[in-house]
Amino acid sequence: MKKSVLIVLSLFFVIFLVPIISAEQDTTPRIVYILPGDGLDAGTIDSMLSSADPVELGDFLEAKGFSEGKNDPSFQSLLSEGKASPLMEEFMVANQRLNIMQSTGVNPSIELVKVKDEESLEGIHSLLTVNFMKLLFAAGKEEIASIIGGEPIRGLEALDREGVTLDPGKDMIVYVNNDEQRGSFAKPYGPVKIASLMPSSLVGPRAAHELLHIGLVEGVIYCDTYEYTTWKSEDILWLALSEGKAGCPNEFDPLGCASDNPRWWKNAWFKKEEYEAHLEEIGLGPNCIPLECWEDEDCVCEPKNNYIEGFAGTKTVGNPCEPEDPHPPYCRDIMASSGAEDIGCFGDDGLRVEVIKDEGNSNGASSSPSQSR
Repeated sequence: MKKSVLIVLSLFFVIFLVPIISAEQDTTPRIVYILPGDGLDAGTIDSMLSSADPVELGDFLEAKGFSEGKNDPSFQSLLSEGKASPLMEEFMVANQRLNIMQSTGVNPSIELVKVKDEESLEGIHSLLTVNFMKLLFAAGKEEIASIIGGEPIRGLEALDREGVTLDPGKDMIVYVNNDEQRGSFAKPYGPVKIASLMPSSLVGPRAAHELLHIGLVEGVIYCDTYEYTTWKSEDILWLALSEGKAGCPNEFDPLGCASDNPRWWKNAWFKKEEYEAHLEEIGLGPNCIPLECWEDEDCVCEPKNNYIEGFAGTKTVGNPCEPEDPHPPYCRDIMASSGAEDIGCFGDDGLRVEVIKDEGNSNGASSSPSQSR
């Protein structure tokens, strides 16, 4: 094994298995995007074009000399000739930085690395394959270290072979999987902090959501808040891996607007009247949708429809960024919603997402985190 890989592994065990935090350390995140092959393929670019905000994309292309935006004949020629990747890579980086800054306040360093070697790609992909359930039931730090430090060593060697050097305390990898079916997810409990993004997640706030799972903001690993069962499973894993020292740093639904919040359930009975009285008091609709949408028959969105159809306990759009719920533009917890999937709940002005910090409850960079989507 190469010396640099041994150094990375040693740093990993110090950072994740020994509770040490250095207040002096530079915490500005560095994000390395791994692009398979020569860059973004045609399918990935098509997904990005479909997912991008039309105004933002149009402004970007016009600034690059394509006066008609994505319909400009010159841009269409680049697409048909398979030469649009460099331009779309630039758009991706600009879009990612903008969304990360807007939702977290962090201005990261972003780098792109193109990896053509199949063996290297397979090795890097192995960093995403740590078994979640084995970790959940692992008995003590030695077994955890064995699970985490096994197969993924191939990934560290592959990164070294491709010239990617990492500070595992703050640097993160984003693997572009080029496959919409694989979804987007994060694996913060291996030798490196890594997220995998499907093509449609390469624009918009979803990447920021995944990066918050791997310590984007001050090394804190945030848990999902779109449903209680997911949040609870991550909290249990956090507690197991930290030997009971820390659960999720972000509370689930402190405002009490989610219908699956345990406070509204007694055994298997949903306390519907109490829940709806609380919603009236705080000025929100079921599952945290805006009251304006709840009262408007023409406002159609999945969380609203599910509740009307009697499915209490379904996914929430998340707590407002502030306790009050002002009129548009609306803002919600990014760990509950990346925005796009619930856009119908928020009208034509759409949804802004931000990380909601709990200053009094932080797991920090020294505890072992969970697997998250």
